[in-house]
Amino acid sequence: MDKNKLYTLEKINSDELYGDTIERYKEKNHINNVYKLSSNENPYGCSKKVLDVLTNEHILSIYPDDHCSELRFELEKFYGIKNTKFLFGNGSLELIDLICKTFLNENNNAITCTPTFEIYYSLVEKYNSKINKLPLKDFKFDLDNIIDNIKDNTKVIFITNPNNPTGTLLGLNEITSFLDKVRNDIIVVIDEAYIEVIYENRPDTISLLDKYENVILLRTFSKAYGLAGLRIGYLMTHEKNVSKLEKNRLPFNMSSIIQQFAIEAIKDQDFVSEFREKNNEVKNYIYDFLDKHNVSYIKSVGNFIMIKSNKLNELNKKGFLVKGKYELMEDYIRVSIGTMNEMKLFCSVFESML
Repeated sequence: MDKNKLYTLEKINSDELYGDTIERYKEKNHINNVYKLSSNENPYGCSKKVLDVLTNEHILSIYPDDHCSELRFELEKFYGIKNTKFLFGNGSLELIDLICKTFLNENNNAITCTPTFEIYYSLVEKYNSKINKLPLKDFKFDLDNIIDNIKDNTKVIFITNPNNPTGTLLGLNEITSFLDKVRNDIIVVIDEAYIEVIYENRPDTISLLDKYENVILLRTFSKAYGLAGLRIGYLMTHEKNVSKLEKNRLPFNMSSIIQQFAIEAIKDQDFVSEFREKNNEVKNYIYDFLDKHNVSYIKSVGNFIMIKSNKLNELNKKGFLVKGKYELMEDYIRVSIGTMNEMKLFCSVFESML
């Protein structure tokens, strides 16, 4: 494959800050403030309980537990599923790479929809497989179209739920009906990076693991838990899939301190609930603003909103870094939801551009 076609982090982030520091960006654009609304990070930081881990110097002097035993048992208790169903990675990216490396080869095909998380495209191609990108339907994954496009050599299906960038959600009944139609030799990856962000009516996808051995659920500590800088991802699936994936995992891929951070984060669900409340409040403020000015947008269950606008470059130059130029949705920008103060400033600047 042509290595130049690989999606770089610049392509993934697609904002003006890539390859620069915030301070240098300010200097180059002659602005005093930069608001990073392009990566869907938690603007409130992380749980204070997580920071207490830093006082344990012993963690730094020993090799990490390669099995992530303590974290594994903590998640077993939290989800109520066997600890043998988990696998951990340096963020979801490493796990997606592992899935492609394990289940795809040059004779295979993978399916997803577009626009969605672009890294699927490049990692499928990295392992010399073909990726079939189907259009969304009503801004959601078109599950019927995916079924219609399954071939004999289809081995992996990627579904992002909630979808990034549209923020739309597939319900449990929709997913179950879809899985009943998929061959059991096809791995169905349900990427749930934003599942904890959903304010209400979160689908209980954990229940799928007992019925469908070909399902892999992907989750992360980067979004609602506010630990994007630490790169902590995990998947849940049948033990037979875990066994296959383990053969391709590099040892010691999760440092001791990262494991401890994740353990403390999962224990503090009050922090996650408070984040959801704040995110929902700010999101409704933005909806009201957009409705008042007759600006089209897509209602989102995530911590970001797709707004119909051609003001990507203008906003970036004003210091509001947002993402745009999405395949099949070039006339939209994705705006991460910051604090109330940040979004009031954003709305004020955006209003001046209308």
